[in-house]
Amino acid sequence: IKKMYGKGVLVEEVYRTVSDAVYQYISDNKIDILGEPLPSMPQPAVDFDTQTSFEFSYDLALAPQVDLKLTKTIKVPSYVIQVDQKEKDARIERYLSYYGDMVDAATAGPEDMLKVNLTQENGMNVENAVISLKVLDETKKKGFVGGKLGDMVPINVNETFTHEGDRAALLKIQKEELAGINPEFIATITDIKTFQTGELGQAFYDKIYGPGVVNSKEEFEAKIEAEISGQLSEESEFKLMVDIRDTLLSKVNVDLPEAFLKRWLFTANDGKFTQEQIDAEFP
Repeated sequence: IKKMYGKGVLVEEVYRTVSDAVYQYISDNKIDILGEPLPSMPQPAVDFDTQTSFEFSYDLALAPQVDLKLTKTIKVPSYVIQVDQKEKDARIERYLSYYGDMVDAATAGPEDMLKVNLTQENGMNVENAVISLKVLDETKKKGFVGGKLGDMVPINVNETFTHEGDRAALLKIQKEELAGINPEFIATITDIKTFQTGELGQAFYDKIYGPGVVNSKEEFEAKIEAEISGQLSEESEFKLMVDIRDTLLSKVNVDLPEAFLKRWLFTANDGKFTQEQIDAEFP
């Protein structure tokens, strides 16, 4: 057993012991390093068949000491981004759209929702099939736009709904049942719904913020401005942080052990990058 496995066990245990010792040394001496320890190049020759003691050498990249002298002359501006009326109007429009409702319409528009009865002579009939004109191509919605309740529109469901899932949903069947179905139908419009944006008023304010929180257009606009200001302040804080960092970095000269770090990047990435790529990207 020793002859078969002894050398492998010895090599594994030696390198484990060495690695543990290196990291214990770093910890005991509170050494601040960059990257990880790397075996020195070249290493002393090792013969595990004959040697009973071993010597290894490791390189460490010491983190540089940073001596930053802060004075009152170092100033970084903090910006307050103003909220203009255009931004407020755009936010209000989004709220009006988001909190709108589907209402009855007399005539079908290009983005309306229709309910239709699909019928075939001596064939398949589907009641209350739903067609969203908004998602159809202009040529396919043309027959429905301008239609009124009771209007009858010829439709080829295969041409209008090329996706099998959409066609199966329209006909209220499984996709597996589509094969062999006659695609020619007459669609009789039974219901027309159009999207109506919300209207400014107490019901609208209550829907967004809860009952009684906002009670006038002026309060609503003030609330909108506060929302936008809060989001913009996060942008301002981020820019301030970046500017402070860049300003402080410009005040110090940090010398890095570049040759070691390039070697460590090559080793740590296990050949994913060539030395040439690392040299090019290192800055």
